[in-house]
Amino acid sequence: MTTFNALLLDKREISPGVFFLTFENGKQYALDFKAGQYVVATIPTAQGAVKRLYSIASSPLDTSMFNLLVKRVEGGIGSVYLSELLPGKTITLSGPAGLFSLQESPTHKVFLATGTGLAPIRSFLSTYKSMRCSLFWGVPTIEDAGFLDYFKEIRENNPLFDYYICLSRETLETLKQAQNEVVFFPGRINVVMELYLGPTLKGQGKNQFEYYVCGSRTVVDSLKTYLFSLGVEKSNVFFEKY
Repeated sequence: MTTFNALLLDKREISPGVFFLTFENGKQYALDFKAGQYVVATIPTAQGAVKRLYSIASSPLDTSMFNLLVKRVEGGIGSVYLSELLPGKTITLSGPAGLFSLQESPTHKVFLATGTGLAPIRSFLSTYKSMRCSLFWGVPTIEDAGFLDYFKEIRENNPLFDYYICLSRETLETLKQAQNEVVFFPGRINVVMELYLGPTLKGQGKNQFEYYVCGSRTVVDSLKTYLFSLGVEKSNVFFEKY
């Protein structure tokens, strides 16, 4: 991995405590990465530097910039530092690294992600713009669901893409009261996925998909266990934990 200083160009809070960071690319150092890879951030502290890994949330096709997606966790050394980093400042990064990548096949991709686990999936969606794919993204509430305009744009340009935002702390009643969009569904990822892919998942068609799972270690292990319990073959499941 190459170590370099990355200049922060822009920072947006896309939902409460979740920041979308845009870094300059191609001037001091050209980060040549593959969709799904990550960088290692060096975070300065009073006790010395610590390392934190962040998946790249943008496409390698855009050579002028790259994005990271960070959820601020109080007491989290890396997330607090990055959430407070100001545009015009630099941070030391190393990379790219990682083996999480999209299989180059016409197989229907099913993306299962929670929270900032969306980052590498966003990189896939921004790179492979004509693939047949379904996204099930889990967040707690409606206000946690950023990227709605981005998903709409992807859908407008790729009719083979459909997406379901799975809200673990919402109910049908709260969604009706909010009068929100039809892309919102109450429940966890496996519940919503079973509703919309149920007949296929429970039949012979379950292995006609490739499943890409990204999120916390607990979430990834739980979703893998769920898929395997349905009879999905391990060779059809790809994952990234954080």
